[in-house]
Amino acid sequence: MKKRIGALLLSVAAAGTLMAQDYTNSVTATVGGYSPMNKEFTDDALSLGARLGLIEGDTHGLELEYDFINNVDLDKSQGKGDTYGNQIFANYLYHFKDQSAKLRPYLLGGVGYENWTNSRLDDGGVGAVGAGIKYAVNEWLNLRAEVKDVIRFDDGGQSLAYTAGVMIPFGSVEKAAPVAAAAPLTNLDSDADGVIDSKDKCPHTPSGTVVDENGCPVTTDSDGDGVIDPLDNCPNSKTTQVDENGCPIDTDMDGVPDYLDQCPNTPKGFKVDKNGCTVGVTLHLNFPFNSAKIPASDMKKVERVAEFMKKHPDVTAKLKGYTDSIGSEAYNLKLSERRANAVKKALIKLGIDASRLSAKGYGEADPVASNDTPEGRAQNRRVEVVLVPGKGQ
Repeated sequence: MKKRIGALLLSVAAAGTLMAQDYTNSVTATVGGYSPMNKEFTDDALSLGARLGLIEGDTHGLELEYDFINNVDLDKSQGKGDTYGNQIFANYLYHFKDQSAKLRPYLLGGVGYENWTNSRLDDGGVGAVGAGIKYAVNEWLNLRAEVKDVIRFDDGGQSLAYTAGVMIPFGSVEKAAPVAAAAPLTNLDSDADGVIDSKDKCPHTPSGTVVDENGCPVTTDSDGDGVIDPLDNCPNSKTTQVDENGCPIDTDMDGVPDYLDQCPNTPKGFKVDKNGCTVGVTLHLNFPFNSAKIPASDMKKVERVAEFMKKHPDVTAKLKGYTDSIGSEAYNLKLSERRANAVKKALIKLGIDASRLSAKGYGEADPVASNDTPEGRAQNRRVEVVLVPGKGQ
């Protein structure tokens, strides 16, 4: 019997080509031998079996096994006679190759139960460890061979079981749709200029060059500003004073390009007219509580006003002082005047003629925020610098 099983294993290993098919389940019919290693039985016995594969993966597998052990001769110590055995196992299989392989060796481990028709043999739990190999004849049929050690839990007795079987896989795994064959390279663009080779009349254009519909370099500059049309974001500019995008330069960023700006270098944030000259602008300077001292953080604003007024001698400034609502109205009126005059003195010190400056206090009037909160009161403690353009502006 053992010699026949060995020959079967060798023939499986030398088998032909595989028609691979992934599957999820299987049924197997087996025939083999059962040989007690503790001399409980005098002779080897024939076994017949069936298996149901519940899980058939590339690596892991799980199957139920039933084996019928036929016409076993009892040892003399057990008395004369024959017996029959039934075994049921739940086995875990670990495969060393996936289902696309021709030969798939595996290890197994399982637990189960056996019973015997002769009452002189004990029924009970059993375990099994072993190894086997599967071979796919085609996509509908597999051959397999296996050997395992069956161990009884109650007394540790062992038996060698060896089987060969025919396995029928079923339950195909859903496969991904086949990848479409690559399209012919009819849209090849060798110089990466956006024009395919079949239409490119200048096929070796250097990388980064702007090209026309024929793949040839573009040099047209419709508005004559020095920036070619494909790169010109302002294609109808009427000046050559443009940036790299072909748009008119606006140095002081007041919204009026330099070639139209009659008042260049306007401070950032000042409102201007269509000629780029200032219109009535309000600049807020905030003061600490009960103080007429200009905060150091706001001196830069005062310096900006002075610088602008020096460049535009026709501009005048109205300085309007305010307070929050804490304190009497009379005191707040005087405090607001002190704040307005503090800004006036600072501008004079920075070189602005007093005749161009007017300062007046308005006390608690015209709050810009609620006096009910500290934040609101801080906003109301302010001097507003209103720049008024002159005739030249």
